Amino acid sequence: MVLPSPAGESVAANLVPRFAPSRFARRGGVAVSTPPTAGAAHRLHKVLGQVNADLKELGEKAGIATPLTTYVARHSFGTTLRRSGANTAVISQAMGHKSEAVTAIYLESFASEQVDAAFEGLL
Repeated sequence: MVLPSPAGESVAANLVPRFAPSRFARRGGVAVSTPPTAGAAHRLHKVLGQVNADLKELGEKAGIATPLTTYVARHSFGTTLRRSGANTAVISQAMGHKSEAVTAIYLESFASEQVDAAFEGLL
């Protein structure tokens, strides 16, 4: 994925060095992100926490009021696809859902939020 400058430059400067292949275990000369040890889940949790902290920092630098997290990014991605007219099957595949039924439930929450926001504007 190509990010426009300055966002791409900021991601390259702030995130890429922290998650370079040298930071992961190597098995057979190949970098693997989940080493086969008992603490893999804990390390994943720590990495996710660091990614979320980095996203929040990048959002603040970019002047984005909403604190950015991986959840917000995923939600925004699904919403953007839906608003651009993508059908449920495409969104389901892009989001990695096991079925379109899961995606339909996910998208219903977007519709509810849009209705709530519209009504809020009336009050």
